[in-house]
Amino acid sequence: MMACGDELLLRWHGLNNDGEPYRHEVRRFVTRRQVGRDVVFVVREPHLAELEGGSLELSYRVTSKQLPAGLVSDPLPLVIGDVPTHLLPPIANDAVGGSLDPGRVPEGTQVTVRPYSRMAAGDRILLIASRDSKPLWRDELDIEAYAVGREVSFWIEHSNIAPHLGGSLSLTYVVRRGLLVRRAESLSIRIGPLVRPALKAPVILEAHDGWLDVDALDDAATVVIDGVGLEAGELVWFQCDGTYFTVRECSITEATAGQTVVFKVPAAYWRDQRDRAVCFFYQIERLDDVSQRSATVTLQVRSGLPGGGKPHAE
Repeated sequence: MMACGDELLLRWHGLNNDGEPYRHEVRRFVTRRQVGRDVVFVVREPHLAELEGGSLELSYRVTSKQLPAGLVSDPLPLVIGDVPTHLLPPIANDAVGGSLDPGRVPEGTQVTVRPYSRMAAGDRILLIASRDSKPLWRDELDIEAYAVGREVSFWIEHSNIAPHLGGSLSLTYVVRRGLLVRRAESLSIRIGPLVRPALKAPVILEAHDGWLDVDALDDAATVVIDGVGLEAGELVWFQCDGTYFTVRECSITEATAGQTVVFKVPAAYWRDQRDRAVCFFYQIERLDDVSQRSATVTLQVRSGLPGGGKPHAE
C-alpha cells in the first residue's frame, strides 16, 4: 500500500530499430486523495514512435519513507510495431575501402557488431567467415545485460586472415534467441593492400583555360575536389603556392564521407598573386597511413582580361 508523499518513477527504456537506446521517465507523487487508488501514467505518441520496430522494458520504482531502499517492479518486456527483417552487416575495424591488408594487422583485427533492434540479454551471436560460399570458421558471443544497446566485438587472429591474401572473405553473423534466428547482411572484404587510382586534379570553378581573373572574383575562389572515395577519419588538405603559400584542410566525418570537398580561397590571396603563376594541389591522408597527392595544376592570375573581364587562353 502506497502512502501520501511516496514518489513513483515510471521507466520507459527501450531500443529502437537500429538498436540504439531510448529512455523516457515520468515522476509522480502520491497525494492523500490517491492513497489506495490506481496511479495512471500516460505515455504520448512521440515516445512510441521513437521505438517503432524496436523493443521496450517498462518498469516503475517506488520511493517511500517506509522503504528507504525503494522498491523496483519486475520489467514488462514489450515489442513496438513490426520486427525488422534485416540486421546491419558487421564492421571490420581495420578495413579501408573494402580491403584489409594483413601486413597492417600483424596481431589480428577486430570485427564489430552494432546494436540491433530487440537486442536482449540471453541472445547468442554467431560470427561466420566464409570464402567462395564455403564456411571457414566461426565464433560465438553470449549477450549479457550490461552489453545490451552497445557495440560488441569479436577478435580475428592474423592466422585466419593471411592465408587468404589476394582473395575475399565474407563475414556475417546470426542472432539466436530460443527458436528465433535472425541473419545479418554479409560484409565482403578483399584481403590485401588497397590499390587506389590516381587522384583527380583539383578544379577552381572561377578559372577558365588556365586563367583566373581576379577582378571577376567576389569574396573567394571555389576549389572543388570530387570522386576521390573519402572515408570518415581521413584528412584532406589543399595548398596554393604563389609568392607565398596558403593551406586549407578538412577532416572527413561520417556525414561527409564520399561527398565532394569544397574549399574557399579568399580573393585577397589571388589579388596578391596578380600577373603571376600559382601552383596548387591537394593531398589526402588515408586511414591506412597512405598519403595520396594529386597532380599539381598551374594557374595564371591576371587582372582586367580582354573581353569585358572574361578569361581566355593565349
